[in-house]
Parts: sequence; structure tokens; C-alpha cells
Amino acid sequence: MVLVASTIECIGFGIYSAIFLRCGLLNIARPNEAALARLMRAGPVLGISLGVAIFALIASIWLTHGRFVLADFPPWGQLTLAVLFILWISNLVFEIWTLDPVRKLEGGSSEATQAVKIARTHLLAHCLFVIGLWLPWFSTLL
Repeated sequence: MVLVASTIECIGFGIYSAIFLRCGLLNIARPNEAALARLMRAGPVLGISLGVAIFALIASIWLTHGRFVLADFPPWGQLTLAVLFILWISNLVFEIWTLDPVRKLEGGSSEATQAVKIARTHLLAHCLFVIGLWLPWFSTLL
């Protein structure tokens, strides 16, 4: 059962990460409004995949330990959970306060251009959190 929960967790985080990192890569050199528009259309998929991944993580921890106590985790595990919490908060801020002005403004205006620049900056910072979430897992492969 733990394997099933862990597999669902990896699939959820994988979908979430792939969509965000792809959009981040398309926005590295300059703001890409088309990529941001695709990211906004993928909002429900992002929300569901992140939610499923978090609940699957909690379920796998509960099934393994029979409880959820932060002190039960090694330092790298605590760091991973901290990065996950920051990622979750960053996702909420990104969706509600950063992308909402981009949705409401018409393209071409100076306000719209500024909103896209702010969204791009937050997107790239959010991608760093996404990468930070995967680093401990990748380090186990070395």
C-alpha cells in the first residue's frame, strides 16, 4: 500500500513539475505570454496533481509510521517537507495574486506588460522551488 501511495505521489509531482518547468524554460530568455496562457489553462490540472501528490505523501508517511511527526524524519526529510510547504504557499500566491492580474488585463497595455513581467519573475522563482523538491530524490540515485 505504501508503494501505491508513493507511486501516486511521484506521478502527481511529476505532472506538476513537468508543466511548471516547461513553462519556466520557455520564459527564461524573455517573457513568453503564450506559455503563461497555456500555464493558466492548465491550472486545474496543476491544482489536482499537486493536491493528489500532497495527500499521497501524507498517506505514505502515515502508512509507514502510523503517525505524522516532523521529528520522525531525518534532516533531509525535514528540509524536503519545508520545501514542499514553501512550494505550496508559492503556488497559492502565484495562482491568486500573480496570475489573476494577468488574466484581467488586456494584452499590449503597459499594465499588462508589467503584470507579465511580475508573473515571469514569480514563475522562475517557483521553478527553483520545484527543482528543490526533486533534488533530495535525485541525490538518492547517485
